[in-house]
Amino acid sequence: MGDGASASVDLAVTDAGVGQRDREGVPLEPRSLPPRADLAWLATLLFVVALAARWSSADGRAAATFRPRPDALEYVASAQAIADEGRYHLQVGPHRVRPRYPPGWPSILALALKVGVAPQQLWRVTGLFGAALAAVLGVAAAAAAWRLGLGGQRERRLAARLAGVVAGATWALGRLPVRLGGTLLSDETAALFATLALLMSGWALLAAHRSGRQVGAAVGAGACIAVAVALR
Repeated sequence: MGDGASASVDLAVTDAGVGQRDREGVPLEPRSLPPRADLAWLATLLFVVALAARWSSADGRAAATFRPRPDALEYVASAQAIADEGRYHLQVGPHRVRPRYPPGWPSILALALKVGVAPQQLWRVTGLFGAALAAVLGVAAAAAAWRLGLGGQRERRLAARLAGVVAGATWALGRLPVRLGGTLLSDETAALFATLALLMSGWALLAAHRSGRQVGAAVGAGACIAVAVALR
Protein backbone atom coordinates (compact mmCIF):
# COMPACT_ATOMS: atom_id res chain seq x y z
CA MET A 1 0.00 0.00 0.00
CA GLY A 2 2.87 2.36 0.79
CA ASP A 3 4.46 1.73 -2.62
CA GLY A 4 1.15 2.33 -4.41
CA ALA A 5 0.58 5.61 -2.60
CA SER A 6 4.10 6.72 -3.39
CA ALA A 7 3.62 5.90 -7.09
CA SER A 8 0.35 7.85 -7.17
CA VAL A 9 2.01 10.88 -5.63
CA ASP A 10 4.91 10.71 -8.11
CA LEU A 11 2.48 10.44 -11.03
CA ALA A 12 0.40 13.38 -9.84
CA VAL A 13 3.46 15.51 -9.33
CA THR A 14 4.74 14.70 -12.82
CA ASP A 15 1.39 15.40 -14.49
CA ALA A 16 1.11 18.75 -12.72
CA GLY A 17 4.38 19.81 -14.25
CA VAL A 18 6.09 20.11 -10.89
CA GLY A 19 8.74 17.90 -12.35
CA GLN A 20 10.19 14.64 -13.36
CA ARG A 21 13.11 13.25 -11.42
CA ASP A 22 16.75 13.19 -12.34
CA ARG A 23 18.93 10.08 -12.37
CA GLU A 24 19.44 10.27 -8.63
CA GLY A 25 15.70 10.55 -7.94
CA VAL A 26 15.77 14.24 -6.99
CA PRO A 27 12.69 16.16 -8.22
CA LEU A 28 13.49 18.62 -11.01
CA GLU A 29 12.32 22.22 -10.87
CA PRO A 30 9.36 23.04 -13.14
CA ARG A 31 10.09 24.78 -16.41
CA SER A 32 9.86 28.56 -16.03
CA LEU A 33 9.17 29.05 -19.75
CA PRO A 34 7.35 27.10 -22.46
CA PRO A 35 9.46 24.86 -24.70
CA ARG A 36 11.77 26.86 -26.94
CA ALA A 37 10.32 25.24 -30.05
CA ASP A 38 6.86 26.57 -29.14
CA LEU A 39 8.18 30.09 -28.59
CA ALA A 40 10.18 29.97 -31.83
CA TRP A 41 7.26 28.99 -34.05
CA LEU A 42 4.96 31.42 -32.29
CA ALA A 43 7.36 34.34 -32.77
CA THR A 44 8.00 33.41 -36.40
CA LEU A 45 4.31 33.06 -37.20
CA LEU A 46 3.38 36.37 -35.60
CA PHE A 47 6.29 38.21 -37.24
CA VAL A 48 5.40 36.94 -40.73
CA VAL A 49 1.68 37.65 -40.34
CA ALA A 50 2.27 41.14 -38.93
CA LEU A 51 4.82 42.06 -41.60
CA ALA A 52 2.56 40.80 -44.40
CA ALA A 53 -0.35 42.81 -42.98
CA ARG A 54 1.71 46.01 -42.90
CA TRP A 55 3.43 45.68 -46.26
CA SER A 56 0.34 44.52 -48.14
CA SER A 57 -2.18 47.02 -46.76
CA ALA A 58 0.03 50.11 -46.64
CA ASP A 59 -0.62 53.00 -48.99
CA GLY A 60 2.70 52.71 -50.78
CA ARG A 61 2.09 55.83 -52.84
CA ALA A 62 1.48 57.98 -49.77
CA ALA A 63 4.44 56.44 -47.95
CA ALA A 64 6.73 56.92 -50.96
CA THR A 65 5.85 60.63 -50.99
CA PHE A 66 6.68 60.82 -47.27
CA ARG A 67 3.25 61.20 -45.75
CA PRO A 68 1.87 62.04 -43.24
CA ARG A 69 3.59 65.39 -43.42
CA PRO A 70 5.45 67.14 -41.97
CA ASP A 71 6.58 64.33 -39.65
CA ALA A 72 7.52 61.70 -42.22
CA LEU A 73 9.20 64.22 -44.49
CA GLU A 74 11.25 65.59 -41.59
CA TYR A 75 12.35 62.09 -40.56
CA VAL A 76 13.56 61.28 -44.06
CA ALA A 77 15.32 64.61 -44.57
CA SER A 78 17.19 64.34 -41.27
CA ALA A 79 18.04 60.69 -41.95
CA GLN A 80 19.45 61.68 -45.32
CA ALA A 81 21.61 64.32 -43.64
CA ILE A 82 22.96 61.75 -41.18
CA ALA A 83 23.69 59.25 -43.97
CA ASP A 84 25.36 61.80 -46.26
CA GLU A 85 27.12 64.15 -43.85
CA GLY A 86 27.09 62.46 -40.45
CA ARG A 87 25.22 65.44 -39.00
CA TYR A 88 21.72 65.74 -37.63
CA HIS A 89 20.03 68.75 -39.18
CA LEU A 90 17.47 69.94 -41.69
CA GLN A 91 18.55 71.93 -44.72
CA VAL A 92 16.13 74.82 -45.27
CA GLY A 93 17.45 76.86 -48.17
CA PRO A 94 20.90 78.11 -47.16
CA HIS A 95 20.20 77.45 -43.48
CA ARG A 96 20.65 74.39 -41.31
CA VAL A 97 18.07 74.07 -38.56
CA ARG A 98 17.63 71.62 -35.71
CA PRO A 99 14.88 69.01 -36.25
CA ARG A 100 11.95 68.88 -33.84
CA TYR A 101 12.41 65.21 -32.94
CA PRO A 102 15.17 63.22 -31.17
CA PRO A 103 17.77 61.60 -33.44
CA GLY A 104 16.93 57.96 -32.67
CA TRP A 105 14.51 57.18 -35.49
CA PRO A 106 16.36 59.19 -38.17
CA SER A 107 19.55 57.36 -37.16
CA ILE A 108 17.87 53.99 -37.75
CA LEU A 109 16.56 55.20 -41.11
CA ALA A 110 20.04 56.48 -41.95
CA LEU A 111 21.42 52.98 -41.40
CA ALA A 112 18.82 51.65 -43.82
CA LEU A 113 19.87 54.25 -46.38
CA LYS A 114 23.50 53.23 -45.88
CA VAL A 115 22.77 49.59 -46.70
CA GLY A 116 20.98 50.54 -49.91
CA VAL A 117 17.30 50.99 -49.06
CA ALA A 118 15.79 53.63 -51.34
CA PRO A 119 14.26 56.66 -49.58
CA GLN A 120 10.87 55.84 -51.13
CA GLN A 121 11.02 52.37 -49.52
CA LEU A 122 12.04 53.44 -46.02
CA TRP A 123 8.49 52.98 -44.79
CA ARG A 124 9.05 49.22 -44.97
CA VAL A 125 11.56 49.52 -42.11
CA THR A 126 8.72 50.60 -39.83
CA GLY A 127 6.86 47.40 -40.62
CA LEU A 128 9.82 45.30 -39.50
CA PHE A 129 9.76 46.84 -36.02
CA GLY A 130 5.98 46.55 -35.81
CA ALA A 131 6.17 42.87 -36.71
CA ALA A 132 8.86 42.37 -34.09
CA LEU A 133 6.60 44.00 -31.49
CA ALA A 134 3.77 41.59 -32.32
CA ALA A 135 6.17 38.67 -31.86
CA VAL A 136 7.43 40.02 -28.53
CA LEU A 137 3.91 40.52 -27.20
CA GLY A 138 2.93 37.02 -28.23
CA VAL A 139 5.96 35.40 -26.60
CA ALA A 140 5.47 37.44 -23.42
CA ALA A 141 1.81 36.42 -23.18
CA ALA A 142 2.70 32.77 -23.78
CA ALA A 143 5.34 32.85 -21.03
CA ALA A 144 2.92 34.52 -18.60
CA ALA A 145 0.19 31.97 -19.31
CA TRP A 146 2.68 29.14 -18.79
CA ARG A 147 3.82 30.50 -15.43
CA LEU A 148 0.28 31.16 -14.20
CA GLY A 149 -1.38 28.11 -15.73
CA LEU A 150 -2.76 25.22 -13.70
CA GLY A 151 -2.93 21.59 -14.60
CA GLY A 152 -0.49 19.34 -16.35
CA GLN A 153 2.09 20.05 -19.01
CA ARG A 154 -0.42 19.59 -21.81
CA GLU A 155 -2.89 22.08 -20.38
CA ARG A 156 -0.19 24.67 -19.67
CA ARG A 157 1.23 24.27 -23.16
CA LEU A 158 -2.19 24.75 -24.75
CA ALA A 159 -2.90 27.81 -22.58
CA ALA A 160 0.47 29.32 -23.50
CA ARG A 161 -0.09 28.82 -27.22
CA LEU A 162 -3.59 30.27 -27.09
CA ALA A 163 -2.56 33.32 -25.05
CA GLY A 164 0.43 33.97 -27.31
CA VAL A 165 -1.59 33.77 -30.52
CA VAL A 166 -4.38 36.01 -29.21
CA ALA A 167 -2.05 38.67 -27.78
CA GLY A 168 0.29 38.72 -30.76
CA ALA A 169 -2.46 38.63 -33.39
CA THR A 170 -4.26 41.51 -31.70
CA TRP A 171 -1.28 43.74 -32.41
CA ALA A 172 -0.27 42.07 -35.67
CA LEU A 173 -3.68 42.62 -37.28
CA GLY A 174 -5.09 45.57 -35.34
CA ARG A 175 -6.30 48.39 -37.55
CA LEU A 176 -4.32 51.19 -35.91
CA PRO A 177 -1.02 49.28 -35.58
CA VAL A 178 -1.23 48.15 -39.20
CA ARG A 179 -1.81 51.71 -40.37
CA LEU A 180 1.12 52.98 -38.32
CA GLY A 181 3.32 50.17 -39.65
CA GLY A 182 2.80 51.41 -43.19
CA THR A 183 4.14 54.90 -42.51
CA LEU A 184 7.47 56.48 -41.61
CA LEU A 185 6.39 57.30 -38.07
CA SER A 186 8.32 56.01 -35.06
CA ASP A 187 5.38 54.90 -32.88
CA GLU A 188 5.73 51.14 -33.28
CA THR A 189 9.51 51.23 -32.98
CA ALA A 190 9.35 53.22 -29.75
CA ALA A 191 6.63 50.90 -28.43
CA LEU A 192 8.84 47.88 -29.17
CA PHE A 193 11.79 49.16 -27.16
CA ALA A 194 9.55 50.39 -24.33
CA THR A 195 7.92 46.94 -24.13
CA LEU A 196 11.30 45.21 -24.11
CA ALA A 197 12.45 47.54 -21.32
CA LEU A 198 9.39 46.70 -19.20
CA LEU A 199 9.76 42.95 -19.73
CA MET A 200 13.47 42.93 -18.93
CA SER A 201 12.99 45.15 -15.89
CA GLY A 202 10.27 42.88 -14.55
CA TRP A 203 12.44 39.82 -15.03
CA ALA A 204 15.39 41.45 -13.29
CA LEU A 205 13.33 42.74 -10.35
CA LEU A 206 11.09 39.74 -9.74
CA ALA A 207 13.68 37.01 -10.05
CA ALA A 208 13.93 34.86 -6.93
CA HIS A 209 17.72 34.93 -6.95
CA ARG A 210 20.51 36.89 -8.55
CA SER A 211 22.28 35.44 -11.54
CA GLY A 212 24.15 36.49 -14.64
CA ARG A 213 20.92 36.40 -16.63
CA GLN A 214 19.17 38.79 -14.26
CA VAL A 215 22.09 41.22 -14.44
CA GLY A 216 22.04 40.95 -18.22
CA ALA A 217 18.31 41.63 -18.23
CA ALA A 218 18.83 44.77 -16.13
CA VAL A 219 21.51 46.01 -18.50
CA GLY A 220 19.32 45.22 -21.49
CA ALA A 221 16.41 47.08 -19.91
CA GLY A 222 18.56 50.17 -19.46
CA ALA A 223 19.70 50.00 -23.08
CA CYS A 224 16.11 49.66 -24.32
CA ILE A 225 15.02 52.63 -22.20
CA ALA A 226 17.81 54.70 -23.71
CA VAL A 227 16.74 53.75 -27.25
CA ALA A 228 13.08 54.48 -26.49
CA VAL A 229 13.98 57.92 -25.15
CA ALA A 230 16.11 58.60 -28.23
CA LEU A 231 13.18 57.66 -30.43
CA ARG A 232 10.49 59.73 -28.73
